[in-house]
Amino acid sequence: VWGHVGLSIPSIALMPPFSFDIQKAREIAPLSFVYVCMIACNNLCLKYVEVSFYQVARSLTICFNVFFTYFILNQSTSVRALGACGVVIFGFFLGAEGELRFSWAGVIYGVASSFFVALYSIFVKKVLPVVDNDQWRLMIYNTLLAMVFLFPLCFVWGEVGDLWVGVDFWDLPSFWFMMILTGLM
Repeated sequence: VWGHVGLSIPSIALMPPFSFDIQKAREIAPLSFVYVCMIACNNLCLKYVEVSFYQVARSLTICFNVFFTYFILNQSTSVRALGACGVVIFGFFLGAEGELRFSWAGVIYGVASSFFVALYSIFVKKVLPVVDNDQWRLMIYNTLLAMVFLFPLCFVWGEVGDLWVGVDFWDLPSFWFMMILTGLM
């Protein structure tokens, strides 16, 4: 809606009008899949470890960025950057050793989280030309596709039942008003 209003009043045009091209969606789908994996691993890491270790685990994103930049984008990295990655990896092991609530599941999800965060940034760089380098259009496609990917996972992981039991604002008109207003914007 906001994109269509922007066509009439250019001074408030924040994003393009919604349009959907199945071919573009197919090309963007791997990015959205990586995005969903990133969200899932971030949340699962936080489930098993303290926030302080989550930050330590996420520091590996730098190392994965260097790795993916070389192997996916075919861009070389300086020796100093590789040395910095070594320091980050050392800091990761040091932080893991000092973790009070150590959990292998938390470590695995933390490393996977860093992996997917780095992969996401590389995929954004590769996929952006599909939407003519329009970051807003990419956000629209990515959000829509991520919702499609996440919806079945809610059933697989049993989250749907938790929504009805654990949420007490489903019947509040103010909640639905804000949801509809946000969706329209």
